[in-house]
Amino acid sequence: MKKLGYENRTLYDIPEDVAYILKKMPELTLEDSFKILKDSIIYFEDDENIPHDQYEEWKRLVDLEDLDSKEGINEYDSFDIRAFASAIKFHSPYQEVRAVVDPEDDPTIPVETFRAYFLAIIWSVIGSGFNEFFSHRVVSISLGTPIIQMFLYICGKAWAKTIPCWAITIRGRKYGINIDKPWTQKEQMFSTLLYAICQGAFYTHYNILTQKLFYHSAFSFGYQFLLSLSVQFIGFGFAGILRKFVVYPARALWPTVMPTIAINKALLGKEKHESGMSRYKFFFLTFFIMFIYNWFPTYIINILNTFNWMTWIKPSNINLANITGGVTGLGINPISSFDWNVISYNSPLIYPFWSYLTQYLGCILAALIVIAVYYSNYMSCQYLPIFTNSLYTNTGHSFKVTEILDSDNKLDVKKYQSYSPPYYSAGTLVSYGAFICAYPLMITWSFIVHSKLLFNAFKDWALNLWAMRKLKSWVTMFKSDYRALDDYDDPHSNAMK
Repeated sequence: MKKLGYENRTLYDIPEDVAYILKKMPELTLEDSFKILKDSIIYFEDDENIPHDQYEEWKRLVDLEDLDSKEGINEYDSFDIRAFASAIKFHSPYQEVRAVVDPEDDPTIPVETFRAYFLAIIWSVIGSGFNEFFSHRVVSISLGTPIIQMFLYICGKAWAKTIPCWAITIRGRKYGINIDKPWTQKEQMFSTLLYAICQGAFYTHYNILTQKLFYHSAFSFGYQFLLSLSVQFIGFGFAGILRKFVVYPARALWPTVMPTIAINKALLGKEKHESGMSRYKFFFLTFFIMFIYNWFPTYIINILNTFNWMTWIKPSNINLANITGGVTGLGINPISSFDWNVISYNSPLIYPFWSYLTQYLGCILAALIVIAVYYSNYMSCQYLPIFTNSLYTNTGHSFKVTEILDSDNKLDVKKYQSYSPPYYSAGTLVSYGAFICAYPLMITWSFIVHSKLLFNAFKDWALNLWAMRKLKSWVTMFKSDYRALDDYDDPHSNAMK
């Protein structure tokens, strides 16, 4: 169990996923296990989400294959070989996935019910409208997926108990507003996914708002609708094209999805545990504690939100405020906040440690560059706050874009020369410079580090495109028994076929 990522566990407290792996082990021979491990060493090479010790253990065990034909493998190594192979073949090599996803599917559990669709649509309308309306506040408020999950759980439970099981028959098929079963985990997950798709604001809402506020442009509802719809369909198109490369493969791990699945499993999953607290009790205990605690930094003791205690030492010192201040400064402070909303801004409990560490080191490097730019007075930025996204004139006032535009919203050079060039803060200058460097760097870095993955992706894409010249490919695509996951053999893809 320790090699699978579980510490301080005994034979009397075996996790469910480990028990399942042990149950499936007899189905694999030693030869099959060696083949699975060898294929996994190639497939998961350079995968940062596979622990280094575990990957090295796979390589050590595969090296024992020659020993098997000569001297024989001891029973401990033989057990480890089959256990690792069983985890890969029947579940997942990632402990994070095994912790939240069930390896077996029960097809009798209802999914697409009327109540699931109805609750998902209602909360999607409420949540997306709320998020869009309050996203323009200085401190934005949003109804995230975890909050709606709780509402869906409560509404689903209440619907299952109170709504009568009335039904109508259309063309011999029965449709009911309720079913004689409790609110299920699949219904909860299905309705959560529908909301998660709809909750985000569309990308063009900033453009529309900016045109109204700063350019005073008048445009019709049709322009706004078509602009937003076209951009959304670009996203849908990319999602359809890229899903074979960033969704379907077993190594396409998305850490932000794990908490959503974990909450639903805690609320409705059937969990067997011999000792300790269940997920359900632990979730509601932490939920209650956080609900009580959040009142203090949010309303009762506001200083806990941005705990700028270092600026209290000398409030009139602008240099101290620039470096340690958390509002308009760089926030270099060992104890910068007691508000969990601030602490968890970059989701430190979701992303892998190596990812968060690189972000942290990047922030330190960026802060040092901002300090150098500011105190060297590059482009006269020292006359402005060290970190603000506002534009300023040469007199220190807010820059009004309309002052340099003509009646067609185009740049008027004479107005620009008589008004002022825009002045940026040091933080904005470094941010824009980083954006300009980051885009080509990401492309170059991806081709260098993930060249093998990209090559296979482009090869598959080219082969699929070439196959479309044959009529048989089009016929197969529209067959009722055609599945997009037919090309994938991992256990979770097989369960969804």
